[in-house]
Amino acid sequence: MELTYSKGNIANVLYYISFSIYIGYQFLISTTIEFNNTSSLKLIIYLLCASLILFKLIFFDKLTVPLIIYGTFFVIITIVASYVAKNNLYILAMFMIGAYNVPIRGIIRIYVIEMTVLLLTAGLLSYKGIIPNYTYLRGLKTRNSFGTKYPTDFAAHVFYVLLGYMYLIKGRANFFIFSIYMILGYIVLELTDARLDAVLIFAIGVIFYLYNLLDEEYINSLIDKIYLAPLLGAIIANTITYYYNSSSILVTLDKLLSGRLYYGNMAFNEYPIRLFGNYIEQHGWGGTGRLDMLFKYFFIDSSFVNSLLSFGIVFTVYLIILLTISLKKADIEYKRIFLLCFLCVTMSSMIDQHFLELFYNPFILIGFSIFNKKEKLND
Repeated sequence: MELTYSKGNIANVLYYISFSIYIGYQFLISTTIEFNNTSSLKLIIYLLCASLILFKLIFFDKLTVPLIIYGTFFVIITIVASYVAKNNLYILAMFMIGAYNVPIRGIIRIYVIEMTVLLLTAGLLSYKGIIPNYTYLRGLKTRNSFGTKYPTDFAAHVFYVLLGYMYLIKGRANFFIFSIYMILGYIVLELTDARLDAVLIFAIGVIFYLYNLLDEEYINSLIDKIYLAPLLGAIIANTITYYYNSSSILVTLDKLLSGRLYYGNMAFNEYPIRLFGNYIEQHGWGGTGRLDMLFKYFFIDSSFVNSLLSFGIVFTVYLIILLTISLKKADIEYKRIFLLCFLCVTMSSMIDQHFLELFYNPFILIGFSIFNKKEKLND
C-alpha cells in the first residue's frame, strides 16, 4: 500500500495528534494517578494543542468566509462565557472549529482506541493496588471507581466508548453484539452501581438492535428527524428542572434520577439566567477529603441545565442551534448511524454533565462540519 501525503492527510494527522494529547491529559488528571500537575504543564499542553490546530487551519485548510464569521463569533462568546464561569470552555471552541474538514469517523476512531487503552490501564492499575480504587457505599452496595475519581465517571467513559464503537461498526448490532452490550451494561451496574449509565448502555444495544430489525424505509424517516434531539433535550431538561416541585410525579422522577431535579432546581433558585452565565461553585462526591462536604454537596448533573446557568443564554442557544443545523445538513459518513448515536448522547446529557467535555463526548465535534468542503455520505 502506497502512503500519500496530501495536505488533507497532513491536516487530519495534526488534528488527531492534538486531540489525542488533549483527551489523554484530561483523562490523566481525572484519575487517581498522582503526578505533579502544575499550571505550567497545563499551559504547555494547551499551547501545544492550540498551536497544532492553528497550524492546520492556517497552512492546510482553505477557510471559507462563513466558517470565519461563525467561528469567530463562537470563539468570542465562548471566551466571554469561560471568563464569567471561570472555566476552560474556550478549549471546546478550539477543537470544534479545528475539526473543520476532519472526518468525524476518524476522530471517533482515535477516541475509542485511546480511551479503551486508558480505561483498561487505569482499571488494571487500580485492581493491582498500584493506584487507588476509590470505593463508595450506597446502602449495602459497594461502588468502584477503577482508578477514576468517582464510579459514575468510569461508567460514563464506558458508555461513550461503547457508543463510539457502535458508530465505527456502522450500527450493525446483531443479536451477538446486542448480547455483549447487555452483559457490559450489567457488569457496569454490578461493579459501579452507576444505574443511569448502565441503563444508557442497555439503550445503545436496544436502539441499534431494533434499527437492524425494523423496516429501513419506515425507520429512516424517523431517524432523519433526530437532528432536533439536542434542541428538544435542552428544552425538556431545563423546563422540567426549572418547574420542579413537590408533586408526586416529579418527586418520583427525581428519585429515579438520584436527586438531579432537586439540585438543578436549587441552582435555578440560587442563580439567575444570564446572557453569559455565572460562576457556580459545585461540590460533588468524587475524590478524597469529601467528608467535610457532607452538608455542602451541590452539583448540577444535567449538561443542559449547567450550560444555561454556568455559560449563559448566548453560548447555550448558539451551540444548540449550531448542532441542530449541522446534524440536519452536514454530509458525514454513516449519517443516520451518527444521528442515532447523538440521540444517545442527548439522553445522557439530559441527566449527566459530560456533554461539553471532549474526553467523554467526541460527538459534539460535529458542530462546524456543516462548513466542510469534503462531502462523504455512506447511508
